[in-house]
Amino acid sequence: MWSYIVLSVVLGPSLAVASPSIANRAQIVGRDVQLLNTYDYVIVGAGAAGLTVANRLSEDPKVNVLVLEAGDLDHGEDEILIPRYALGAPGKYFYNIPSVPLPGLNNRSELLTSGKVVGGGTAVNGMFMPRGAKGDYDIWKELGNPGWGWSDLLPYFIKSETFTPPPAALATEFEITYDMRYHGTKGPVQSSYPPFLYPAVKLFLRAIRQFGSHVPYDYASGDALGAYWAPNTLDPVSRTRSYARTAYYDPIKSRSNLHLLPNNTVTNIIFNGKTATGVKFSNAKEAPIQSVSACREVIIAAGAPHTPQLLQLSGVGPKKLLNSFGIPIVSDLPGVGANFHDHAYIFTAGSVAHDLNPSPTNTSNTTWMAEQLILYQTKREGVYTTSLGNSAAFLPLNEITSLSNTIINGLRSQNPQAVFPVGTDSSIIAGWKATRDLLIKYTQQGKIAAGEFIGGTGAIQGGVRRSSG
Repeated sequence: MWSYIVLSVVLGPSLAVASPSIANRAQIVGRDVQLLNTYDYVIVGAGAAGLTVANRLSEDPKVNVLVLEAGDLDHGEDEILIPRYALGAPGKYFYNIPSVPLPGLNNRSELLTSGKVVGGGTAVNGMFMPRGAKGDYDIWKELGNPGWGWSDLLPYFIKSETFTPPPAALATEFEITYDMRYHGTKGPVQSSYPPFLYPAVKLFLRAIRQFGSHVPYDYASGDALGAYWAPNTLDPVSRTRSYARTAYYDPIKSRSNLHLLPNNTVTNIIFNGKTATGVKFSNAKEAPIQSVSACREVIIAAGAPHTPQLLQLSGVGPKKLLNSFGIPIVSDLPGVGANFHDHAYIFTAGSVAHDLNPSPTNTSNTTWMAEQLILYQTKREGVYTTSLGNSAAFLPLNEITSLSNTIINGLRSQNPQAVFPVGTDSSIIAGWKATRDLLIKYTQQGKIAAGEFIGGTGAIQGGVRRSSG
């Protein structure tokens, strides 16, 4: 989900003056331009949401936009751009946020990982580009979010994408099907299939079909339950990663009214009453705090973990929690920071007695890998064009276990009051119950998946995961 929060809409004339345009050069604060005192729009976070919004807002040359990002611009490292190295980006481009001790894991703490770089998670993820099933989005809408259902979002999925179909020979060999009605051809994000796929991967979908599961014609239609092929965020010409930076920032980075300030963490939102008027930020833990004003809107696009954190640090959140840290209250909103949902991931791996050649085991052959690297460098072909795979199975609960009714009844019988600590605000409990009830409804109707089985780069790799909401 590419989301952002608008904290203020204070219309008025801009106090900022745009810097002169520098052709084909980014407007990096401190390198190319000086920080203005005031912008029309200040955006916190240069991930997928932040850069998309910055791109659209700065189309109007009469407004000035500042984007602040805690991470750096990447430097075109192979680990960022080459599909073979997906998920292998340098550690400086990640947040690794430790959880509190988890009773269900013997009080072990786990890490929540997210992108800390211009482009956010799109710069460091596995490059798999699926869409959810219709039900995944219709749940959002039914929870009370008009405009967030499948039919509402589909036009924007299409608008964001330039889809390049696989070559006919590859599509025939691997039984890849698609329907261009559900794909874009003029969007900023490139999606395509690599020219190299391990031959055993085709057996993954055949096995799922033999298991009795559905194989959609095209996942992009919203018929995304069962096993299917999906493209990568892959430029079909350069065979490198397509991500929020290359899609929404690099093509318009020379706009004189769009400033980017990387390597700076926003520490607080400045409020005048309950209207956000700017932010405070710093480029290091012990560095001086600076501030910048926004005369129209402050837009928070800092990601699922950091957006509520920033709101709480700025006085927007549950009163009891903020008082315990001595944070002045701007707005008592108990739900800020509550009911965060992520998916568990159980990884399994095994060996295949008679794998097809070539297979992932070939990657241990230094001679073969050297040949493949030359093939990539000279022709943009071979194993280096492949990231973490192009197939997965999203299966309904009743296809995963014969105990689906028992599991659903157990979930339904849970007492919402017992799930949360004593004293939890009733609105948080009500929100959890509403989400649970819709998950039960859509699960029983077979409209959403309960687990994801990852085909991976070879037929021997797999995992199971499902978000709880």
